[in-house]
Amino acid sequence: MLALSARCCRATARAVHVGPEETYAHITASALVRMARLFSEPMAGLGAIRNTAESQHRHSIELSWGDLLCQAVSLAATGQAARTLPAVLDAQHRLERTGNDDGLPDLLLVPATLAWSIGELDRAAAWVIAIWRLARTCT
Repeated sequence: MLALSARCCRATARAVHVGPEETYAHITASALVRMARLFSEPMAGLGAIRNTAESQHRHSIELSWGDLLCQAVSLAATGQAARTLPAVLDAQHRLERTGNDDGLPDLLLVPATLAWSIGELDRAAAWVIAIWRLARTCT
């Protein structure tokens, strides 16, 4: 979740004008709150992610793969399996176009979140263990 929060934070920093009233710490805190809401209030979290994406679109800011990943995780958190797969594929395709990262273990947050949200806790736990193991090998 911390990796996803960091990506969301970078996306928010690009999307929001940082003036005297909005510090980087404020943007970071907002990103962390949005990520936490994905799990405590999935529908509200999805709404917050959508609002950020709409704001970026209005300002002609292209969504990064991290932005698309946040959307995929938010859909997964609400249990929308049919919409989650296309969303994570969009994130993966954007990542392939930028070519700066393989997206792991971040992309694995999507199936872990989806499994958790639909009550498949054993499967969610297995995904979390895979993420943890992969993160240890990536550092």
